Amino acid sequence: MNTSISKERLKVLEFWTKHGLHAAIDHSGKSRRTLYNWRKQYQDKGLRGLQSRSTAPKRRRRRNWPLAVLKQIRYWRTELPNLGKKQLHVLLKPWCIKRGIACPSTSTIGRLIYDAKDKMRVSPPRLTARGKPKPYKRKPVTRRPKGYKPQ
Repeated sequence: MNTSISKERLKVLEFWTKHGLHAAIDHSGKSRRTLYNWRKQYQDKGLRGLQSRSTAPKRRRRRNWPLAVLKQIRYWRTELPNLGKKQLHVLLKPWCIKRGIACPSTSTIGRLIYDAKDKMRVSPPRLTARGKPKPYKRKPVTRRPKGYKPQ
């Protein structure tokens, strides 16, 4: 709960009642419609109504690729599990051209793999004693220091 924003909005509404609408618009820099909306929210829900809400869209766009493309990516990932998104793109491009389907880009193939529930992997994830998937820990790679010059 972000009370600082709601308190600021309440101050603007109090300023409106004390000095008038035009002074409140000039003072706050908000539009007339915004002030009326805030007043309505405050009358209906109190201080909680003045809280800022999420501005994310209610319906987000979903990736909508042909099922044949997804099946082909899954097939290649099961046959050759070491194929990454770049190698898949190289294989998928002529396959899509042959069938007259738009070919997804390299990054889109990566997102399609990520969106799949099983990540299009063949081997199941290692499980802990309680049955939860065990996170894969990579060992840090030893790298040469910046500016290193062999002698």
